[in-house]
Amino acid sequence: MDFEVEFDPTDLSILEKAFQGLSRVDYLKIADKNITQIFNRAARKPGTPIDKGQLRNSRRKRLSRASASSTSWRREFGYTASYAPHVEFGHRTRSGGYVRGQRYLYNNQLKQRPIYRRDILEGLAKAMKK
Repeated sequence: MDFEVEFDPTDLSILEKAFQGLSRVDYLKIADKNITQIFNRAARKPGTPIDKGQLRNSRRKRLSRASASSTSWRREFGYTASYAPHVEFGHRTRSGGYVRGQRYLYNNQLKQRPIYRRDILEGLAKAMKK
């Protein structure tokens, strides 16, 4: 079971769309840079909870087409361990208790959000000077 977060080109803000229209190559560089930063942050404490290291070792980043006929590309980061959603969101126990989710992926994304926004603004300003 995969658990993925993606910067989806079909769900971009007005700012991202404007920048993407001005400079697709620069936008893709920024998207790659930000996914790589999320990937690298997940390798360090407290980026991914560690018991035996299986969850951290299951992290993946991927570049794929948005659809088979699409010219849009999607950058994704996620975990391939089947239990990743249980660690992220929490789960019930057999005895009726509840283990609270650690929200590690959500927290990683929150840390990246202002960096991504800044990169987009800087890229937009740079593209408009050309």
